[in-house]
Amino acid sequence: MIYQFKITLMHAEPPIWRTVQIDSRASFEELHEVIQIAFQWMDVHLHDFRIRVHVKNRDVYKKIMKEAAQPFRLSICYKRAICHRSYY
Repeated sequence: MIYQFKITLMHAEPPIWRTVQIDSRASFEELHEVIQIAFQWMDVHLHDFRIRVHVKNRDVYKKIMKEAAQPFRLSICYKRAICHRSYY
């Protein structure tokens, strides 16, 4: 299954965003790499992922919680809004 996300930089005028697709088996670290490539960033800033969703699918919930337990670095610079748009 493939997930599609819209990633928007917060507080940017005009709005800056990218739409990316990633395999459902990918880790948050792999999602981080996709974000770096999509925005042509050099992976020089610290990052983290914060989960603020209501998940109804038990398998998706388990995957999110498993991945969220991994140690991620704290975010200090760019704030991003990631919206899960669809999956197929």
